[in-house]
Amino acid sequence: MRKTVPGEYFRESKAFGDLIIIVATAIVAFLLAMKFDLFRVVYVLHGNHVRVPWGIDEFLAALILLALALGAFSMRRWRELSWEVSLRTRLRGDLLAAVERAEREKAKTEAINETLQTMIHSSPLAVIMVDGHHNVLVWNPAAERLFGWSESEVVGSHLPTIPEHSLEEFCSIIENDLKGVNQVARELQRLRKDGSLVDVCLWTASYKNAGGEIIGSIGMFADITERKRMETSREESERRFYHILENVGLAAVIIDVSGRIVFCSDFLLELAEWGHAEVLGKDWFELFIPPEIKDQLMQLFAAMIGSGAFPRFHENEIVTRHGERRLIRWSNTVLRDLNGNVTGTASIGEDITDRKRAEAELRANQQQLASLAAELSLAEERERRRFASELHDQVGQTLAFTRIKLNSLAGTSPSDSFGPIMEIRDAVDQAIQEVRSLMFQISPPVLYEIGLESAIKWLCDWCREKYGFNVEFTDDNSPKPLAVEVRGTLFQAVRELLINSVKHAQTKNALISIKKISGKLVVNVEDAGVGFDVSTVLQGQVEKGGFGLFNIRQRIDHLGGEFEIASEIGRGTRVTILIPLAGQRQRETEENLNRSREEP
Repeated sequence: MRKTVPGEYFRESKAFGDLIIIVATAIVAFLLAMKFDLFRVVYVLHGNHVRVPWGIDEFLAALILLALALGAFSMRRWRELSWEVSLRTRLRGDLLAAVERAEREKAKTEAINETLQTMIHSSPLAVIMVDGHHNVLVWNPAAERLFGWSESEVVGSHLPTIPEHSLEEFCSIIENDLKGVNQVARELQRLRKDGSLVDVCLWTASYKNAGGEIIGSIGMFADITERKRMETSREESERRFYHILENVGLAAVIIDVSGRIVFCSDFLLELAEWGHAEVLGKDWFELFIPPEIKDQLMQLFAAMIGSGAFPRFHENEIVTRHGERRLIRWSNTVLRDLNGNVTGTASIGEDITDRKRAEAELRANQQQLASLAAELSLAEERERRRFASELHDQVGQTLAFTRIKLNSLAGTSPSDSFGPIMEIRDAVDQAIQEVRSLMFQISPPVLYEIGLESAIKWLCDWCREKYGFNVEFTDDNSPKPLAVEVRGTLFQAVRELLINSVKHAQTKNALISIKKISGKLVVNVEDAGVGFDVSTVLQGQVEKGGFGLFNIRQRIDHLGGEFEIASEIGRGTRVTILIPLAGQRQRETEENLNRSREEP
C-alpha cells in the first residue's frame, strides 16, 4: 500500500482506494473458503470423522476473513505510525538545528553590535548619529570631549553643534546621506557648548535599519584645530620666507622635483631679464642653464632628488634672456613634506661674476708681484753680495793696510808714542773684525761658495760668540738644490728668528734642523722660551729695523713656500719653513700658471 501523510488516511481518495482493495481481498478469501471441505480438514487434523455443520464453516470463514482484514489493516497502520514517528523525529531535529542557528546568528549579531558599541564608545573620533529629523541617536564620549555636551543632554534632541552660518550646508549633508549619496570628507566648523567654534574634519555615511531602509546619518568628527594652527603658521612662515627672498637682494629660486620653477625672486628675474609669468612653471634647466652643462646638471639634480643629499654650496653659470653668462654661487636647502619626502629645493645665490673677474685679475697681479718679489729678492741678494764685496775689497783692505802701517810705525816711533799707536792698531783690529762680521751677516761668502747649511753653521757660531746663545744644528746631509735668491732669503729668515729668540725668548738655547721631505726643504727653528701670541705678531707688529716675522712670511709666500708658527705663552716657540727645491718649485709654478689660465 502507498503511504500518505499521517492523520490524513481516510481524508484522501487514495485512502478509500486502499480500503476497497482490503474489502475485495476479504471477499475473495471468503469465496475461496467456501470451496474447502472443512470437515475433511478437521477430520485429518483430529484423526476422526466428525462432521462439522455447514454454518460452522461460514463462521470460520468469516473469522478468517476478519483476521486477514484486521492483520492487513494493523500492518498498514503500523507502517504509517513508524513513518510518522520517523518524520516527527526528523522535523524535531531540523527544528532544533534551526533554533540553534537562529541563536548563533542572534549571538553573533549581538557580539557585532556590542563590538560596534565598544568601538563607538572608545573611538578617539567623535561619533554622532542622527535620524531624518536631525534628532541625536548616538553621542559617544569623544563627542562629549570635543563639543562639551554630555550624552544625556543631547540624545533625543536636535543636534546642537550646527552654527547658524552652516545650517544650509548641514541640511544638504543630511539630505544626501538619507538619499544614500556617497560623500567625501569635509573640513568645516562646529559649535561647542561654550559658544566657541572648533575646526573639524567630517566623514558621513547613511544609517540603515535591519530591513535595509535608510533611517538616518552617522558622522565622525576629527579635531583639526592644531593642524589648522600649524597650517596657518606654515603659511605665515612661507609668506615671510618669500618676503625675505624677495627683499634679500640675492638670486632666489625654488624648484620642484621635476625641475619646474615654483618661485623666482625679483632680483634673479631682473638679472636674467625675465618676467614672473614667463618663468613660473617652466623648466629651470631649459630656461637658465647653458646648453653645454644642461644635461650634466639635470642628471646631477635627478640623482640628488633621489638620494635627498644636496651640496650645501654650488657654483654654476646661468644664461640671461639675451645670452649673457652670469656666475652664481648657490646656497641650497632641501624641501620636504610632513612625511619627510623630498619636494624640491630652495636656493639662494650670489652673483659672483664681477668678483671672480676681480679675483682673476688679483691672481694675475699676485703672480706679477711674486715675480717682482723674486726679482727684488735676487736684486737685494746681489746688492748684499756687492756691498759685502765692497766692504771686503775697500773698507777691509783699507783697514788691513792701516794695520800694517801702524805696525811699521810702531817699530820706528819713539817709546812715548808706542802705546797710543798700539791702541790705534787694536781699534783697527776691532774694526776689521766688525767689518768682517758685518760682511758675513749681510752676505756670508760661505753661503754662495759652499751652501746654506754651512752658512747656518757659521750663524750658530756667531750667536754663541756674540751673545752666548747656544744653538744646536742638525742636518740630514741630503742634497738640497736652491736658487740663489732662495738661499739668501732663507738665511736672512733664520738669522731674524735667532735674533728674536736671543732678544725675547728669555732662554739661552735653541735648535735648528734642516731636512728634505717630498721635494721640499724643511727648516725648523725652535726654542723653549716664554712664547708669544701668534695672532698679534702676524698682524704686522714688526720691530723697527728688523726683518720681522710678518715680512718673513711675505717673502716665503712669494717664493712659493709655507711659513708656520706654533707658540703659546710659557710653552716656547716653533717656526717651520717649507720651500720647494729648485726642480719642484719650477713644476709648482708651472701648475699654478696653468690653473690661473683655466679659471675665469
